[in-house]
Amino acid sequence: MNRTIKISGAGIAGLTCAINLAKNNFNVIVYEKEEEVGKRFNDDVQGLENWSTKEDILDILNTINIKTDFYYRGFDEADLINNSMERFRIVAPGNRIGVYMVQRGTGYRCLDQCLKNQALDAGVNIQFNRHLEEKEVDIVATGPGFASGIVYGMKGDVDSDDRIMIMLDDSSAPKGYAYMSIIDGRITLASVIMENFSNSKYYFDQTLKKIEKFYKIKIIKAKPFGGIGNYALLNSYEENGKLLIGERAGFQDYLFGFGMRYAFLSGYLAAQSIMQGIDYNFLIERDLLKMMKSSLVNRYFYEKLSNRGYRILIKKWAASSDPIGFLKSWYNFNWYKRLIYPIPLRWYKQNKKIELKY
Repeated sequence: MNRTIKISGAGIAGLTCAINLAKNNFNVIVYEKEEEVGKRFNDDVQGLENWSTKEDILDILNTINIKTDFYYRGFDEADLINNSMERFRIVAPGNRIGVYMVQRGTGYRCLDQCLKNQALDAGVNIQFNRHLEEKEVDIVATGPGFASGIVYGMKGDVDSDDRIMIMLDDSSAPKGYAYMSIIDGRITLASVIMENFSNSKYYFDQTLKKIEKFYKIKIIKAKPFGGIGNYALLNSYEENGKLLIGERAGFQDYLFGFGMRYAFLSGYLAAQSIMQGIDYNFLIERDLLKMMKSSLVNRYFYEKLSNRGYRILIKKWAASSDPIGFLKSWYNFNWYKRLIYPIPLRWYKQNKKIELKY
């Protein structure tokens, strides 16, 4: 335990790993190439999904030694909209929260800043404006290296009630979806695009026109933002003895692109691997890969849908007596998904979407 653990990257995964190691008396140094955490984001609002497991994600975070002292807002209902601009309302039974909206960036109560402060309180040494090569560190948490999907969006002020909206429409977000959150007069609107990345602004413009007209709103003080997400299935999540965590390892939901849950959990599992001397790949296989594989099957079938298929999907989703349970069932790696998994896996290997690198 006197050994110093070096981590590259001060995102969710890297800081979660650092916090757990430091709380167990390890010396931890985190190297962050930017001058501050959260620089990749612009205080935009993102969803921390709460549907893929029965246990609430906030309770899971407390279990893995992460304080939920960041700003969050839970939603138990949402609008579903199809390409014909038909709206369906879903409401979770028993006030079950379907998604927590959190802020990402450099602001005071942003998730990134709160994690940084928790790491510092635990004794983690964070060195900003420092970049080390992967061969020089023990854990690599440097974020996505290529894009499986891209987010193009806008945030600003709006005169409207609080709400969450999801739109499935290939003319606004091909093979992805558009989403909107309005919280306390602040709006985040974005298209999550899974193909034809070079036309992302065009697709977002279509989303903006439709949503402003449908909800009769006008975004003011608008600021654009963007980002990428990376899903990958690797033969091993160790490279030359280095543990890969977060999006550097490709941990992401391939269907809808929610990655924060995976970032937290992979960081925690990396710390457990070091503290307990357990094989990291074993822990990933046990706790994460089933959902990863299930999301690949989901993506395989989702990409075969068109707007007509989305309309049918939305109607079934809205007709469910338990919309959260309906969505959760998609992430069960049941016998049927295990049986057909080799087909999506072969499709994935032949059609990996790697359009952007940096």
